[in-house]
Amino acid sequence: MSTFVLENGENGWWELVDNTCYNRVGGRHEYYPQDKDVFAEANDWDELDYSYLIKPDSEYGWVSPDGHFYGCRYADHSLMAKMYFKKSERQLENEGWVKIFRDSYDRKPTWMSDKLMITEAQRITLEGKGLQVDPDVCELTVPVQGGANG
Repeated sequence: MSTFVLENGENGWWELVDNTCYNRVGGRHEYYPQDKDVFAEANDWDELDYSYLIKPDSEYGWVSPDGHFYGCRYADHSLMAKMYFKKSERQLENEGWVKIFRDSYDRKPTWMSDKLMITEAQRITLEGKGLQVDPDVCELTVPVQGGANG
């Protein structure tokens, strides 16, 4: 059993050994306690709670086929897919999830979906976030059962 610390309650899990923090890929730094630190005992990184990745107020994230928005930091889509949903980005996309990300040209939020097919619930969520859904380009479809959590 190892001790892990989620620094400041949001900056990622680190394994705490003596007074040093180690991340999953070997990075390390000296540990300085903070008031908002969260501690967990676990046998493995996969046992940890990754709900800290969900940022409801973010402009970026994933929209499930049933229209539920899972916000994340603009560069955390892959991390959220892997650690929170236990799937790859491609798997989420294949299951009908919509990715809201920052456009590299104008630096504003935009969205993409596999095969340009979205559900009515996703359309409502996207438009509610101020994103345009062009019916001449995008086909509305019936949601698949299950999704990433089901």
